[in-house]
Amino acid sequence: MSKIDTEPVVRERELVGGNGEELEAQHSARAAAQPASALFAGISGAVDAEQLRARAATLEGSGMLGGAHLTLAYPGADTERVTIGPGVDLLSYPLPSGEGGASPWVQTAAAEGALLALSAESQAQATVVLHPDLAALSPSMLMQLARPILTEGAGLVMAGYTQGPFDSLVTHSILAPLTRALYGKRVRYPLAPDFALAPRVAARLAMSAHSGVSPVLWPTTVAAGLDAVVVEAELGLQHPAPPGVDLSAAITQLAGSAFAEMEAHAPLWQRIRPAVQAPTPLTSRGPAATEAHSIDTGPMINSFLLGSRSLQDVWGMVLPPVSLLDLKRLALLAPDKFRMPDELWVRIIYDFALSYRLRTINRTHLLGALTPLYLGWVASFVNEAKADPAFIAEARTERLARAFEDGKPYLVRRWRWPDRFNP
Repeated sequence: MSKIDTEPVVRERELVGGNGEELEAQHSARAAAQPASALFAGISGAVDAEQLRARAATLEGSGMLGGAHLTLAYPGADTERVTIGPGVDLLSYPLPSGEGGASPWVQTAAAEGALLALSAESQAQATVVLHPDLAALSPSMLMQLARPILTEGAGLVMAGYTQGPFDSLVTHSILAPLTRALYGKRVRYPLAPDFALAPRVAARLAMSAHSGVSPVLWPTTVAAGLDAVVVEAELGLQHPAPPGVDLSAAITQLAGSAFAEMEAHAPLWQRIRPAVQAPTPLTSRGPAATEAHSIDTGPMINSFLLGSRSLQDVWGMVLPPVSLLDLKRLALLAPDKFRMPDELWVRIIYDFALSYRLRTINRTHLLGALTPLYLGWVASFVNEAKADPAFIAEARTERLARAFEDGKPYLVRRWRWPDRFNP
């Protein structure tokens, strides 16, 4: 293991507590008590146990695992292992206790942390984390995720999904292009609930779960820090959105977590150049103009206009004068002409990330002030689709991702010399 690999491991051990050699000895002792497992798959939330058993039996009889032993972990009251067949074991694990009001992403991350600890004990050659709805628990999808780890030397495999042109826009407008620009990894869903990891990436992500940097786990960031190969597996499915989460809460949780990761890993992303992988093939349903005409952008633009009147003091503490002037010009446009340039949106996200780091204002208030700006971006995105019969959402978000890459020098300059840009 190289110096660049060992130094973060030592720091993470210090965060968890305890002597590193003692921790390794404890893990080795527990691993000796477990059957060796070539493949470990875990469900990151509550499931129907009978449905899970039926799926597990299908996996055992499919032959698609190539003779590899599979340990399939799921939430239960206690830790208990049951053998389904010669190649599959079911392992129940207690979900970590936490606050009932925690967001779905925080709850999922806690379960993922528990699964990664169990995976280390099983000595798995590949670890697969799956959404609780079990949609990806099929022999073919399981191997789509695991095969690049087992046979192609990948460090991380993130799932890709078939979605509508206006689904997951927080991801496509903030999280994915930010991940690509900062860490050089082209992943459309950096918080995909289905993913697979090589042992060293799984171990580092498990340590990240205890670091306290963010309550949400970011596998791609960890993989980038290890210079691991990251690939995407198109699963051709769509999971339901988490229930009962409003937009402002989602932006606060997800953007805030992404900004916290930026702060923790600034030395890493400042030396990474733009991604060089081949573009990801388009998988959306094609031109989106017809669907766009069914979306009313009026409430979104009204929210933006209300923000431009009531949040000027907040925006003025976050954004430089040129961005404030551009926003004032946007507020004067007719609703059907409302367009937010990519360069402006990129600067907004980068400046909010910087203010998060500098604690210019209370972080909750800061992230709340981002919501009307995001709704302005969505309104612009929909208006573009309405005006262009050939509009394809993924092609449009690809251009946005390139704008994030092009704007990265602006972020680096502001990050290093924030006072130089103060109004």
